[in-house]
Amino acid sequence: MTILGQKKADGLILLTARTEQKILEELAQEYPVVLACEYYEGTQLPTVSIDNVSSSRKATEYLISLKHKRIGHISGPLNVVVGRDRCKGFHQAMAKHGLSVDPSLVQEGEFSFESGFNLMMKFLSLEEPPTAIFAGNDEMAMGAVKAAKTKGFRVPEDLSVVGFDDIKFASIFEPALTTIAQPTFDMGQKAMHLLLRLINNEELEKDQFILPDKLIVRDSCKELTIDG
Repeated sequence: MTILGQKKADGLILLTARTEQKILEELAQEYPVVLACEYYEGTQLPTVSIDNVSSSRKATEYLISLKHKRIGHISGPLNVVVGRDRCKGFHQAMAKHGLSVDPSLVQEGEFSFESGFNLMMKFLSLEEPPTAIFAGNDEMAMGAVKAAKTKGFRVPEDLSVVGFDDIKFASIFEPALTTIAQPTFDMGQKAMHLLLRLINNEELEKDQFILPDKLIVRDSCKELTIDG
């Protein structure tokens, strides 16, 4: 923020919405600001993102299509809108297909490998562990896979895992991770286009852009062959 005040930058693109909303909206009254990837609920700040609710429904429904019924969810922090939205999409998909959600199989993580590992260990200590996991990001998904292997579970033979974000390491992880890919290049390009218009005091045709995501199917999921 000091950089803007010292005129070392003409505007700001934020890849996270974890600054207090009121502070950021006040900043945007003085300087060009665009949000990319993450967003605030009910804000008028120019924003470029995906629909995290529908993409999480898609990820969960993929597991359901593989005949999984006892599906766990490791969410991101629920005080962050993307954490809440991805959790919401999970619940919507389960409800749509008439599947009950065991409260013990929905746990709040921290978008970190460690939280994915620890919460998966918690799931695997249950009398009836899940057959599939939807994690709110790839790092937590990888932590879940590591925990499963530590406990002697095979992925995907014993446990299917879906992540979110399609980080670079997802494709070379063992097993290669099924995940939701965000159009990061297009999001960055659109965010820069909006920022340049703001810097040049040009009117925006609209200020909220939702770009398409994609389910990337790799090796971390398998159809359930027994009654789940």
